[in-house]
Amino acid sequence: MVKKIIMWTIYAGIVGLLIFGAVNRTAAKTDQGVLFGSTNEEAGDGQERGGLGNPEQSNDLGEVEHNETLEDHDWAEIGGVILKFDSKYLIIQTDNNSELELSGRAWRFILESGYMPAEGSELRLSGFYENGEYKIVSFQDQDSAQIIMVRDSSGQPLWR
Repeated sequence: MVKKIIMWTIYAGIVGLLIFGAVNRTAAKTDQGVLFGSTNEEAGDGQERGGLGNPEQSNDLGEVEHNETLEDHDWAEIGGVILKFDSKYLIIQTDNNSELELSGRAWRFILESGYMPAEGSELRLSGFYENGEYKIVSFQDQDSAQIIMVRDSSGQPLWR
């Protein structure tokens, strides 16, 4: 009888740890924070996806990271002109003559929303800074007057 109690206690502990790990991993993947410990995503993977020798970098969600220090939730508009694009990325020359790459899920969402880019089109990106990263809220093509919402008013991505 004691053996069964010990075995069921161990079994319950293992199941509890597996459930806790699953909840923790899901919370980390959905940007709801980490319940315990930290993830590699928070520290960054060290890859420069923005490349192009500019001070701005983009991560795999298509969000632009700036090397300058900015306060969380500072809203900013970025203007520029489309230099080149394909189904995986869009490169914009910004008003301050740096290049910005929009890629990943945000870019795929914009394309899926029916946006048809054209080289030389003027763009207006509206968004906010969070943890030093620029998160796009809306995307406007000045030439076609097409506006695409990428995030809702609370900052949550619309592709989720």
